[in-house]
Amino acid sequence: MPATNTPYFNLIKPGQNDYYNVEDQNKNMDTIDGALKALQGAINSGATEQELGEIRQEIAAHMADDTSHVRYATDIRLANHKTVALPDITEYFDGLAFAFKSNITNSNAVTLNVNSLGAKPLLKSNGNQLNAGLLKQDSIFSVRYSNTANDGEGAFILQGEGGEYGTAGAEQVLTGYTVGTENGVVAGTAPNLKAQPGSVIFVYSPAEKTTTEISFVKVKEVALMMGAGTVRVVFSVKTNGGDSRSQIYVNGIPRGILRSHFSSSIVTFTEDIAVNNGDDVQIYTHAVGTGRNVTISEFKIQILSNPFATIKL
Repeated sequence: MPATNTPYFNLIKPGQNDYYNVEDQNKNMDTIDGALKALQGAINSGATEQELGEIRQEIAAHMADDTSHVRYATDIRLANHKTVALPDITEYFDGLAFAFKSNITNSNAVTLNVNSLGAKPLLKSNGNQLNAGLLKQDSIFSVRYSNTANDGEGAFILQGEGGEYGTAGAEQVLTGYTVGTENGVVAGTAPNLKAQPGSVIFVYSPAEKTTTEISFVKVKEVALMMGAGTVRVVFSVKTNGGDSRSQIYVNGIPRGILRSHFSSSIVTFTEDIAVNNGDDVQIYTHAVGTGRNVTISEFKIQILSNPFATIKL
């Protein structure tokens, strides 16, 4: 139910699901203060007794209207069985509103008992019981009484709580994050599969590329996309027993350390390089001397920050 206003002084009446609003309360108090000032002015201006009586009746009726005012109390009993004292309340009625400070955090479902009129459940606006820990110690909560709640037995409704939740559970939420549910806040259990620094992403070219060229020739290439960053380049080298040279290039320009290898045993080189969006990361190699060959394999790009890549060669 949305907020409404009283017919005589236009005071703000919060809706059933509204949070307690200090600004609205202050506006109401300013209005009442203005009405009292008007009464004082009427007295000072020589208003008739009948006119003064009408003004007093209007103010008294307004002050006694506990559906328009949100009075304040502090609970004085246990965590789950709250008891409050409010002057002049002799029965529960539809729309009765007040705010109270929770002395102790609840550990289970909660009941409220006003002026020993009888304990009534304190429910969410959807009719469900409160979860443990919802009423935090020393926090202030606003409630209204509903005659029709609790299957017609009556209950207090916690204002501003109990909206709809989605279907996500712990298994749909990443580890390290939480999600609100009907049963309170739940910690996520889904593993975070985001690539971490140093982990291999989707760029991997294990195939062997062999050349007998005696000057540098490109044998592996990867195009990087989506942002500048740093990548770790890994590649393996072997020869047929002769000497060789290998080096990381970026866009056809030498970037990495010049590597030498002259054995049929495989050796793996690793190097971190800075790259920009659209760069081509390449491996160039050559044999030293005729009759020799060099083979590059196990070419991979590991992410250190940002880039994504696609194999070109």
